[in-house]
This record gives sequence, structure tokens and C-alpha cells, in this order.
Amino acid sequence: MSLLEVRDVHKSYFLGNQEFKVLKGINLQFDRGEFVSILGESGGGKSTLMNIIGGLDHQYEGDIVYNGQSLRSAKPKVLDAYRRENIGFIFQSFNLISHLNILDNVMVSLEMTKLSHAKRVERAKALLERVGLKEHMRKHPNQLSGGQKQRVAIARALAGDPDVIIADEPTGALDSQNTKEVLEILESIAKDGKLVIAVTHSQEVADFGTRVVHLDDGVIHGEADLRAAYPVPDAEKRWSLNI
Repeated sequence: MSLLEVRDVHKSYFLGNQEFKVLKGINLQFDRGEFVSILGESGGGKSTLMNIIGGLDHQYEGDIVYNGQSLRSAKPKVLDAYRRENIGFIFQSFNLISHLNILDNVMVSLEMTKLSHAKRVERAKALLERVGLKEHMRKHPNQLSGGQKQRVAIARALAGDPDVIIADEPTGALDSQNTKEVLEILESIAKDGKLVIAVTHSQEVADFGTRVVHLDDGVIHGEADLRAAYPVPDAEKRWSLNI
């Protein structure tokens, strides 16, 4: 059984009586240990698909199945729990809170957990160390480079230890060196047994993953396995957040 399935998903927007079809019968399967790139030009439906997979958009036809559970008719509380516990989002624009230092930016994602304040601090520090920002924890976003900001965003996405990371154009605002570093971090996340899905228009980003799916004008025009999915490590060998 796949970790995540997209089953015959259709999505339209309406302007008056005019219908604009954005997704036209999307079928995909995803597993742990994959780094899948959804490749296509702007306006092709990539971000819409990610919003549906991530539980941000509930107005569609078809179904999303996670761990064998259909989300199509799930109640709002179930959808909220799915998004909160299983999905981590990374955005091109970073979406950091400017008046907070980066440690506090990561801790924001832990406020809904049952961890004590001390444990939240410990976990946030461990995540920032993992992405190479141990020496920058007290800095604010405006003191960081674009690549460093994106690494903060990755740490924040990992805070709740989700199974799925959705990255929407994660390197779109970065230079070549920072792009390479961010892709290597995303690769390490997939190697840790998580599913990484990256939306991109960049062939360079797509070539870094294990599989690429070509999506254009709301239709899948093909997909290719670039390399085998990474073997899912035993629990004791994974990078642990069990603090």
C-alpha cells in the first residue's frame, strides 16, 4: 500500500458561468523514501495539486488517500489533524516571522504540541543544528541569506516530525550554491524515510530527485524514475526527534 495516493482528482475554478479546469484527472502514488518533483510551467496546476494533497484545498473531485484512509469525506477535525500531524510545508517566499529570531520561528510550529517549553526549545535547536544553523539561532530573518532563510523554513517544516514534506518552488529565490545545499537537505530528509514532494519549473531541481512527474495544463504528460527510492531505515536508525 502506498503512503499517499491521488485518485482521479479534478479541480476547476469559475468566473461567473465560465469554468476553468485546472486539474484534469490526476492519478499518482507516492511512497516513503521518495523525493518526487512535480515539474511544469507556471499555471499548469502544480501548486493547486500540492494544496489539495496538503489538505489546504478541500474543493475538488476525486480523492486523496493517506495510509489507506480516504480524505474525501473526512470531517474538518480529521483534515486539520492530517495537515497538522502529517504534512510539513516549505514555500519559496520562506514565510518567516520577521520580528522573531529563527529559533522562535521554528518553535512557532511546536506551540500546538504537548511538549513543555524546555522540550520545544530543545527540539527547535536540534532541527536548526541539523540544517547547519547552530551558530545563527538568535539571528532574525533579515540577518540571513536566502539560503539560510530556506533552511530555517525546512527546520520549521520538520518540527512536527511529519511523514510528508511539500516544497513549493523551494529553490526559486536561491543562487546555484544555495540551491545545491537546499536540495541536499531535502535529499537527506527522503533518505530518512520521509516522502518529499517538490513543485518546480527547474529541470535542475527535478533531476535531483528519485522521480519526476511532468504536469502541464492540468494533465500528467509522463513520469520517470531517475533512481530507486531510498530504503526506509529502521526506526532506531532514523534521525530522531524523540526528545
